[in-house]
Amino acid sequence: MLAVILLVLVTAFSSLVRAQIYRYGFIIGTVTIWKTNYYVNQLSDIDSSADKGTHSNFTAQQSGPDLSNDTLTEENTGGGSTNYELDLEVQWTNVDFDETSEELCICGGVMGSESLRVDVWNGSSWQNIIASLNSGWNNVTVSAYLVSSTFTIRFNGSIETADGTQDNWAIDTTLLHVWT
Repeated sequence: MLAVILLVLVTAFSSLVRAQIYRYGFIIGTVTIWKTNYYVNQLSDIDSSADKGTHSNFTAQQSGPDLSNDTLTEENTGGGSTNYELDLEVQWTNVDFDETSEELCICGGVMGSESLRVDVWNGSSWQNIIASLNSGWNNVTVSAYLVSSTFTIRFNGSIETADGTQDNWAIDTTLLHVWT
């Protein structure tokens, strides 16, 4: 006997999804799936290297999406010459890390001409998970990396040597979306 499942989604990031199970036109059950969003909650220095670049308003990443942006701006690290770089780390603590589905979700605003990379800390080194952040939602599965209650990413410019153009990128929201 085949059961048909109908999902009713309120919003893409609501905390609750309800599914009703129908058989022969009658409801035979309801399933509830809880989803949780964890907003990024602190700056980080997990790799002990100095940050390069600046945040205009880090708290803007901690809510929304609401069109209130944190603008990430490259810093000139060239000394006597010009070389712009961005290497900024952000971190979550006390995250539920044993759910079936775990995604990093970043809502980007206006992007610079240089690609903005997003890397995840795997415990000993950085692994790229987004090669070029776009305007709008950028969602990527992070289950392989979300293995403890602390989760760290970095925003990194794609041209870090001989970069003569200063770029900046608007980040509206940065969150972890976990559910079963």
